[in-house]
Amino acid sequence: MDPHERLDAGKKAVRERRYEDALSDYIWFHDHSLEYDETLYGVRLSFALAYWTELGEVYAPATEALKEIRDRKSKMLLEGAGDRHLFTDVYAINQHLREDQATARLFLDLSIKFPVLAKQCAHTAMPALVKAKAYELAKAFVENPEEMVRNWSGHLNEEITQLEAKPEKRAPVRQSHTRIYIENVHDLLEVLAATGGGREAARLRQVAVAAVKAPDVREMVEQALSSLLLP
Repeated sequence: MDPHERLDAGKKAVRERRYEDALSDYIWFHDHSLEYDETLYGVRLSFALAYWTELGEVYAPATEALKEIRDRKSKMLLEGAGDRHLFTDVYAINQHLREDQATARLFLDLSIKFPVLAKQCAHTAMPALVKAKAYELAKAFVENPEEMVRNWSGHLNEEITQLEAKPEKRAPVRQSHTRIYIENVHDLLEVLAATGGGREAARLRQVAVAAVKAPDVREMVEQALSSLLLP
C-alpha cells in the first residue's frame, strides 16, 4: 500500500473507532514509509507521531506500543547499533510523549559510551537537554557558539532570499524558518547563561539579531529573543 494511503487509513480507522486497525497502520507507516518515499521523513516524525499520540489518548495500547518502539531503539543506540537518524527517531518520539528527560538520559549515556555519536546527535538533542535543564551536558557540546549563530543566520538569510521567488509559499515557510532560527539561538543562549556565560550570551543575542538581513524577520527575532533574561 502507498504510505500516504496507509497513514490516511489509520486516521480513518480512528474516526471509525477501529483503534487496533489504526495502531497497525501507524506502526506500519513508522517502520516502512521511508522504504517507499524518503521525502516522508519529516511527516513520519511529526504529523504521523502526533496522530499516534492522539490515538494513545483514547486507546492505551497505542501509547504502550510507541514506548516499546522508543525503548527498543534506545537499546540499539546504547549497544552501538544505531546512528544519528535512529537517535532522531527516539528524540521525536520522546518529544511527542513529552518525555524530554528520557532523551537527556539517553544522550548522557551516549556521551559516555559513544562520544563520537553523541557529538553527531548534539544539535538534535539540544532542545530536550534545555527542557530537562541539563545545561552542563549541553554546554560540553558547544564548541564555538558564535560560529553556530552565524551558520544559522546564514542559512536563514539564504532561505529567505530564495523564497522571494515563491510568493505562494513565502509567508508560512518564512515563519517556519524564522521559528527554527529563534529556537536554536534561544536554546544556545539559555545554555550559555545557565553555565556562567551570561555576558557572552548577551553579546551573541545582539549578533543573532544583527545577522538577520530581512528587516521584518530581524524584528521578529529581536522581539522573541528579548524575552530571555540575560545580564
